[in-house]
Amino acid sequence: MMTISNGNGAANNVQSVRANMNMPSDSVSKGIQDQIMNTQKQMQELGANKDMTPEEKM
Repeated sequence: MMTISNGNGAANNVQSVRANMNMPSDSVSKGIQDQIMNTQKQMQELGANKDMTPEEKM
Protein backbone atom coordinates (compact mmCIF):
# COMPACT_ATOMS: atom_id res chain seq x y z
CA MET A 1 0.00 0.00 0.00
CA MET A 2 1.30 3.44 -0.88
CA THR A 3 1.01 6.22 1.65
CA ILE A 4 0.61 9.74 0.31
CA SER A 5 1.71 12.63 2.46
CA ASN A 6 2.16 16.26 1.60
CA GLY A 7 5.48 15.34 -0.03
CA ASN A 8 7.31 18.51 0.95
CA GLY A 9 10.05 16.61 2.72
CA ALA A 10 10.76 14.43 -0.30
CA ALA A 11 11.03 17.40 -2.63
CA ASN A 12 13.32 19.19 -0.22
CA ASN A 13 15.52 16.10 0.08
CA VAL A 14 15.91 15.78 -3.69
CA GLN A 15 16.74 19.46 -3.98
CA SER A 16 19.35 19.08 -1.25
CA VAL A 17 20.91 16.06 -2.90
CA ARG A 18 20.88 17.82 -6.26
CA ALA A 19 22.54 20.90 -4.75
CA ASN A 20 25.19 18.80 -3.01
CA MET A 21 26.16 16.87 -6.12
CA ASN A 22 29.55 18.00 -7.36
CA MET A 23 29.30 16.04 -10.59
CA PRO A 24 28.43 17.76 -13.82
CA SER A 25 24.94 16.98 -15.06
CA ASP A 26 24.63 15.51 -18.51
CA SER A 27 21.41 15.87 -20.48
CA VAL A 28 20.19 12.36 -19.56
CA SER A 29 20.74 12.92 -15.82
CA LYS A 30 19.07 16.32 -16.00
CA GLY A 31 16.08 14.81 -17.83
CA ILE A 32 15.70 12.13 -15.17
CA GLN A 33 16.00 14.68 -12.36
CA ASP A 34 13.38 16.86 -14.05
CA GLN A 35 11.03 13.87 -14.34
CA ILE A 36 11.50 13.12 -10.63
CA MET A 37 10.77 16.72 -9.69
CA ASN A 38 7.65 16.83 -11.91
CA THR A 39 6.36 13.56 -10.44
CA GLN A 40 6.92 14.83 -6.91
CA LYS A 41 5.04 18.01 -7.74
CA GLN A 42 2.12 15.95 -9.07
CA MET A 43 2.16 13.83 -5.91
CA GLN A 44 2.07 16.98 -3.77
CA GLU A 45 -0.89 18.29 -5.73
CA LEU A 46 -2.72 14.97 -5.30
CA GLY A 47 -1.95 14.93 -1.60
CA ALA A 48 -3.31 18.46 -1.21
CA ASN A 49 -6.54 17.68 -3.10
CA LYS A 50 -9.20 17.52 -0.40
CA ASP A 51 -11.93 16.55 -2.88
CA MET A 52 -10.42 13.11 -3.50
CA THR A 53 -10.54 10.16 -1.14
CA PRO A 54 -7.29 8.34 -0.34
CA GLU A 55 -8.47 5.47 -2.53
CA GLU A 56 -8.94 7.81 -5.50
CA LYS A 57 -5.46 9.21 -5.02
CA MET A 58 -3.95 5.78 -5.49
